[in-house]
Amino acid sequence: MARETQSPSLDSLCWKAGPWQVEPRGLLACGNPRAAGPQVPSAEKLAKLQTSASEGREAGKCFVERLSSRSDACRVITKSEVEELLELTGAGEEVWESIQADAQIQVRRHRDRSLFGGCVFVKLSAHIPDAQAAHVAHCFLNFADRAGWDKQMDGFNVLHNVAGNDLLYSVIHASPLADRDFLVFQMLFRHEHGRGLMFYSRSADDDLCPPTRNIRARQYVSATEIMQNPGGGVTFTTTTAVDPQIPFLPKWIMNLLVPSEFRRWANAVEHRCKELRGTDVPCSMLFATVDECVATDAVDADDISTAEGSVVTSAEPELYSKPEAVEYQRPSLKVAMSSTAADEKDCVVSSNSPGSTRLDSESLWSPATDASPDIPLLEDDVVVSLSPSSHEPWSWCTPCKISNR
Repeated sequence: MARETQSPSLDSLCWKAGPWQVEPRGLLACGNPRAAGPQVPSAEKLAKLQTSASEGREAGKCFVERLSSRSDACRVITKSEVEELLELTGAGEEVWESIQADAQIQVRRHRDRSLFGGCVFVKLSAHIPDAQAAHVAHCFLNFADRAGWDKQMDGFNVLHNVAGNDLLYSVIHASPLADRDFLVFQMLFRHEHGRGLMFYSRSADDDLCPPTRNIRARQYVSATEIMQNPGGGVTFTTTTAVDPQIPFLPKWIMNLLVPSEFRRWANAVEHRCKELRGTDVPCSMLFATVDECVATDAVDADDISTAEGSVVTSAEPELYSKPEAVEYQRPSLKVAMSSTAADEKDCVVSSNSPGSTRLDSESLWSPATDASPDIPLLEDDVVVSLSPSSHEPWSWCTPCKISNR
């Protein structure tokens, strides 16, 4: 007989790692009700979850090794894991190589290119001027609002909450390819001085919510810190390694898309924050100091219950304006592989956006002869510099010829 999922006490959920205090209600505190229906795991499946700290650290496995092997897929996120995460994200230039920086975004890449099977492992920062941290957090974490303007990622469902962890399901559209979905454990934290939020997620065991027609992607790690700047504006930083499970798509193509797509996302967040000016949002109360939030933490037991069947059905009050018709939608990437190709050299890549480019196999792998001395080339990457009509080149590029389609 499967053991019952026990409901931890509020005290056991309110631990702290560095300056980050657990928000035990998780995504519920951002206006997201928990789901009901066939996607919600059964009590038998939930009984398999482990809530104690991982033994991997004692066994000699480092944090990144455990993430890469997914050895903790049946274990919820714990305090010791978050402490290891903060060590990683807080490392300096010895770990994170600065690739691109301007007034709006900064892109850093982990120096070890072999991690997570060669998947892009980056640390991305953006500055949103004249914005409030609560509004930026709302753009990320209020899924009903996000559905009105982010057409790339949707289908968010909070399936369960245990030990302060939300079990979160989501879908990303990868036209013209099949949709990808994610199943992750996610935790929400508020800053001890009330200046920001952090949320951290990683892939959970597929058996908790098996994939159907969508292809299950791997989110090895994703951690975002959103901080109000003392001088005004907001900075958010995301550390992420994701495998979208597209085996025929070379890793360098995904490298190429990172900076332009991140800039596009930052622009979309800035646009939505302008629409939200002067309005209240559900997560605003999380930006008070921890001491000021003590009274708020005395919420109804049903709100933080982790027992089976815990579902919130009450709708959030409509405190904020609806988004305009402006949408965030990434250009789809089209990849055609030759049926006779022995490797990835025979591929054609194009975009549905203006200024799209065609990469033919003859020019795709030609050696670099015109590299700019201002662009730091990394010897282990093969990436293409773009034509003048496209976005600026990804700065770990090995340039080659591209003809406009």
